[in-house]
Amino acid sequence: MALAKVEEITSLSDLKQDPPAKPAPRPVKTLVQLEIVVVKLFDARIITDTKGYYPDQLLDLSDARFWGFEVENSTNQSVACDLIGSGSSIPIAGIITSTIATVAAGTRQPITSVAWMPYVGIRITFSSAPSSGKITVTAWKQRYRPS
Repeated sequence: MALAKVEEITSLSDLKQDPPAKPAPRPVKTLVQLEIVVVKLFDARIITDTKGYYPDQLLDLSDARFWGFEVENSTNQSVACDLIGSGSSIPIAGIITSTIATVAAGTRQPITSVAWMPYVGIRITFSSAPSSGKITVTAWKQRYRPS
C-alpha cells in the first residue's frame, strides 16, 4: 500500500487558488402593486317584483387574486343572492352556481366565495315583492399590477 504524499502548507499563499469567479448577477427588482377594482353590478336599483334580476355587467376575474361582493339592501324585504359564473362577459349567459347569501331587509352584507370562473356576478331575487327601497350590489377584486 502506497502512502499519498502530503504537502506542508505554511501560509495562505501556498494554497492553489481557482481563478476569480465572475460576480453573480444582481437580482432584478420587480415591483408589484396590489390594486383594488370596484364595479357596481346593481346601482341603487328599485325592484318591486319577484323576478330574478341579472347584473348590468360581470366582474372579470382573469387578473384577480381575491374577490367578493357587498350587497346593500335598503328594501323592506330580504333578498336571495345567487352566484352566477360565465365564460364570457355577457351577464345573461351566466350559469347560477348556488345561492350564496340571503341579505335581510335594511342591512348590508359582504359576500365571498371560493368558486372561480372567468366572470362572476350576483343574480338577485326577492321572495316577496318589496314595496320600497333600493338594492345596490358592488363587486370588488384585488389584482396584481406590475409597475
